[in-house]
Amino acid sequence: MRRVWIVDDAVPVQELSYIPSTLPEKGIRHLLDDHGDAWPEQEVKQLCDSLSGEAFELTVVLSPDSLNALLQSGIEPPHVVIFDWEGPGFGPELNTDAIRRVLESSFSFVQVYTHLGVEAVEAYIQDLRTRFPDRMLPARAKQDVNAADLGTIVATAWNDTIAGEVADGVRATARACVERVLIDLCSIRRNALAALLETAAGGLDALLMAKLRDEIGFLGVGPFDALSGGGEQVEATDELRRFQSIFYYHFPSDDLVRTGDIVLSDKGTYAMVFSPQCHLERFRKKTGERLTLIDAEEIAPHGIEVLRDSGMKLSKVGGSAIATHGSAGHAVVILPNVPKEPNRRRLLFDIAIRTHAWNSLQVKKGENGEHGPLRYTDVPTLNRLCTITDTWCAAVVSHITGVMASAGVPDFPDFEKVRIDQILSQG
Repeated sequence: MRRVWIVDDAVPVQELSYIPSTLPEKGIRHLLDDHGDAWPEQEVKQLCDSLSGEAFELTVVLSPDSLNALLQSGIEPPHVVIFDWEGPGFGPELNTDAIRRVLESSFSFVQVYTHLGVEAVEAYIQDLRTRFPDRMLPARAKQDVNAADLGTIVATAWNDTIAGEVADGVRATARACVERVLIDLCSIRRNALAALLETAAGGLDALLMAKLRDEIGFLGVGPFDALSGGGEQVEATDELRRFQSIFYYHFPSDDLVRTGDIVLSDKGTYAMVFSPQCHLERFRKKTGERLTLIDAEEIAPHGIEVLRDSGMKLSKVGGSAIATHGSAGHAVVILPNVPKEPNRRRLLFDIAIRTHAWNSLQVKKGENGEHGPLRYTDVPTLNRLCTITDTWCAAVVSHITGVMASAGVPDFPDFEKVRIDQILSQG
């Protein structure tokens, strides 16, 4: 734990020649050394004093609004945010919104401290703890929060992970790649970009992300070099499944319907969105109000029974998502470790996408009118769990399309397979 932000107005900034929205460590040290009697709360003074040494990089932020502005500035995010619950410019809705932004935008721990009753505060942050159970720490009284305890909590959470210095290296690497992409883009005039984006599915974001993937791939593993080689056999199955899930699926922050969305219907059935992305961008014009979905079954006793009742003998899994899966062949695509809840990886499950089970869902005109993209507010019967990442989604879509457009090559007769198998075994 090094970078700590304290969001609190109980700091004697009136002793300064100006009133800042944030106060760096040198300004805090000045108030501690030269204006020690002016601090309105001794608990805040003691905490700032213990965190303003060489081992920490302390910043005091005077309001939730200032916290939001600091996060948007692109500054390196903190490891811990200590958040006061009361004061001018503070309030339950402002507080929870600011904390949510911290948790969504950075790998930071948040500790709420208060002079109010802890139970009253917990009622407001319970939803945040449900969504971010590891990083939203229980609320505590102000006198119970100290640097040593917080350091122990964070160190324990970081143990054997890539948090801390490795995570900081990843941030620096990614930032450098973004800047190189922007250097290229900034050499192109805005009107030329606008003309190009008229026909580009996904707009500038899609083009930028494609270029960014190239930059990061060219750079190599970078900060992860220290992790390669010498790894031990890991038995933490749940952790390995979450690790795979991270690279297979992501959680978009908007409500746009995307190709590769894994959805749960209000009838309790699963499906994958298959409509092309360029059609979803201008949904009504391109599709005539029809959203294409492909059915999926959970790989669990009930789902396996459904597959077998339809003639598929799914007895084993192939070497990849789009490989031949036992006797079911290419009639299914296996997607492991799908998050069962939006924005969380606490529960994971496996699904089999049925490559021939295409469905068309009619979606009436929504609030976006004739030319807008399709949003989940237009499709209240569907709830997005996650979205397959671009690389994997392209492979899955291409495979399913190929299966459905197959020219129908007949299988080899059994005697031919036996004969060729014998030649291969002798070779």
